[in-house]
Amino acid sequence: MRLLFLCFFLCCQLFCNAQNESATKLLVQEISKGNAVGLSAAYAIDGQIIWQDAKGLANEAGKIPFNTATKCRTASIAKPMTAVAIMQLMEAGKINLDDKVSQYLNAFPHEQITVRQVLNHSSGIRAYQNKKEQNNFKNYPNLQSAAAIFLNDDLLFEPGTAFNYTSFGYTILGMLIEEISDLSFEQYLKLNVWDKVGMKNTGVEKIDVKVDGKAEIYHRNNKGKIKLVKQTDLSDRIPAGGIYSSSEDLVKFGMGILNGKLIKPETMVLMQENLGLKKEGNGYGLGWYLYGENPKLGNVFGHNGAQLGTSSWLMLLPDQNAVVCVVSNTSGALQETFGVTMGLFGIIADSKK
Repeated sequence: MRLLFLCFFLCCQLFCNAQNESATKLLVQEISKGNAVGLSAAYAIDGQIIWQDAKGLANEAGKIPFNTATKCRTASIAKPMTAVAIMQLMEAGKINLDDKVSQYLNAFPHEQITVRQVLNHSSGIRAYQNKKEQNNFKNYPNLQSAAAIFLNDDLLFEPGTAFNYTSFGYTILGMLIEEISDLSFEQYLKLNVWDKVGMKNTGVEKIDVKVDGKAEIYHRNNKGKIKLVKQTDLSDRIPAGGIYSSSEDLVKFGMGILNGKLIKPETMVLMQENLGLKKEGNGYGLGWYLYGENPKLGNVFGHNGAQLGTSSWLMLLPDQNAVVCVVSNTSGALQETFGVTMGLFGIIADSKK
């Protein structure tokens, strides 16, 4: 009996080792092809990180290796964090999703917009108008000053009637969090999101603050050439795309969603509400893209992050109680990091056979 058990254990160990090697190979391939300077990834099943690894460099000039704790821009993966904070306030009875934003923010000029409409990008608030807004170099000392960029502009449509993806809208959600909690946006997320699940390498990026272990940022152009780029100022979009993190931390965030540490299970289901206003591509819920049913893994929702200096993915597979994350310090490589993500999906599917 002991011999049979030992044989079974060794077979399982060999299978796991082969899976880990396959996962690492996905990273090696992208780095060797020159698709990113640094790359890390991880996946978790049933609340345990099964595999994590990193390849490439966090800093080319200093030859500093990229690792799973390397801090990197997350871009729009900040949106689910902000959305989770709003849902926590909802669970606490401090806000209702169908409340008007103007009930809480007296200076908000669009009285008809609800909290839910901002969460699901149906508010009519505009997006970036040009590259100057997209790659901002002006510093905004607080969310109120950042909101002044767009706050008094005309809405694109009657709220609740169409979909328009906008990072500016999430600045309003950050202001709501501050108004209701009486904490700064960063303080609230640290206490109620990041610390709750042990995210030690996550914070708000500040243009004048050097963060140890944070990667330099690079861009890959349409010809495949990669170069170091000047750091843009993210103070105009903090709740929508101004947070740094690591692959290890982002997987912890995903696990906190699935295991109920951050929000209740019924709230997670509510965040996957799809009003059908987004007519092309994947649907959008309350802070999450809705990727639908994977034929082998079931329901998938998550978010990508595309911004100067990053091409990243965070995917949740609730039917498998699994989380997949891929983080890079190189923009212009979203398709390539998506390929790694799908490769990890395949490994998880194989492990379930």
